[in-house]
Formats: sequence, structure tokens, C-alpha cells
Amino acid sequence: MNCLEFRRELLANPGATGAEAQEHALGCAACADFRARTLALDAEIAELLDVPVPEGLEERVLEAHRTGRRDSRRRFLAMAASVAGVTVVGSGVFVAMRDDPAALAGIDFVIEEEANAILTAKAPQPQDLVRVSLALGLELPPQLGDIRYIGTCPFRGSIAHHLIVTTPQGKATLLLLPELPAQRRGTATSRGLRALVKPAGRGSATVVAESTQGLERIEGMVWRSRTRGGARLTASARTGSDHGQGSEPRRRRPPRFRG
Repeated sequence: MNCLEFRRELLANPGATGAEAQEHALGCAACADFRARTLALDAEIAELLDVPVPEGLEERVLEAHRTGRRDSRRRFLAMAASVAGVTVVGSGVFVAMRDDPAALAGIDFVIEEEANAILTAKAPQPQDLVRVSLALGLELPPQLGDIRYIGTCPFRGSIAHHLIVTTPQGKATLLLLPELPAQRRGTATSRGLRALVKPAGRGSATVVAESTQGLERIEGMVWRSRTRGGARLTASARTGSDHGQGSEPRRRRPPRFRG
């Protein structure tokens, strides 16, 4: 069992992990810590949802139903809202726990594996980035920010084209995954970071940023071409693939790369 499988099983049922998951937690400090935090949050949710029914609520509900009096209805709704308010708090925490596992994997990669991936990566091949971006129908405009790193690395059993970008909202990581499809858009918030995984062509891409605003800004820029009817990559202007037959290629400023 790997870390992603462990966390999927844990989030599906925090109180009933199997023997294989228990064994994994014994040998993985990061997952053991994740399990402890998840169980603590699960206990907090249970406490929030353990709300006693107010005394006399049943009688007041029946009275309001029988008489239909406006004042009785208002008292009932006010009391019901006070109970529901606590439930909403608990539900809100529960929804936060059901973050997309693939997006959570992106956050874990940035915190636990990104530095080592940079140290052990092969020499970057920018032309591969151009090719993959075009194949996925994604766009990397110069307004995205300063590209600090380009490389490839293993991620979720596949090879990711790995970018680190400095944006107005802070540092962000993009993982382009041509061989790893996604069925739908998914998000996650964990460990002070926000992540997004989204289909792209026959594959997918994952973005990890420091804020929701930064995440949404990158999504709007990188996936913009998917709503325009075709792939468009800034750097592709140098390949001649971004202009129509018989017309002059449009020159665009490529993304800024700073080492």
C-alpha cells in the first residue's frame, strides 16, 4: 500500500482502517501524522454533531403543524435553525475532509517530495514542455509569472512535467500529466496550500498554490484555451504551430524563465 492508497482508505472510513493500512502507518511517519490529525478531526466532528434535542421541541413542532399559527411557526423555525447551525458547522468540516485524493497528492508532493525531485531531475528539455502543453490543450502565457524551474519527475505512478512559477499571489507548482487522465475537476486544501486537479486533453494537470485566488488565476490562464476551441501555447509561436496556413505567425513573448 502506498501513501495515496492509505489516505484514500483513511478518508473513506477513518475509524476502520485495515491491517495493511496499519502496517503502512507504522513505517511512514508522514502518513501516521496524517492519520492522527484525521482521527482528531473526526472526533471533533462527532462532538459538534452530538447536539441534544431541546426539551419540548416535539410538542412545539406538533402544535405548529396543527394550528398553523404564524408565531408558532416562527418559534419552531428559529429553534430548528439553532440546531441546524451546529450541523452546518460539522458538515462544513466534513466537506473539507472529503478533498479530492489526487489534489491532496499534489499538496503532499510539494511539501514532501518537490525539493528532492528538483535535486535529482535530469536536465530540462523546454521543447518537451511545449509538446506536452500542446497535446493537453493548455496554455502558458507570459502573464502567468516567472518560471523558476522546468523538469520531469515521477508522480502518482506516472511522469509529470514539473513547473515552478512565481506569480503575483506567490509560488505555484504545475504538474502536467499527459498519461494520467482525470474524470472531473477536483480540489483540496491541506497543510496551508490549495490544490486543483483537472482534465486536460487525454491526460490531466495538477496545480498547487498558496491561496485560492492564486489557484483560480492560474486555472483561468492555463485552461483558457479549452473554452476557445483549441490549444494555444505561448512558446509554440517558435514552432510555427500557432498560426493559420498562409498567414504570418503571431509573435508572442515566451514565459519568463529565471534560474
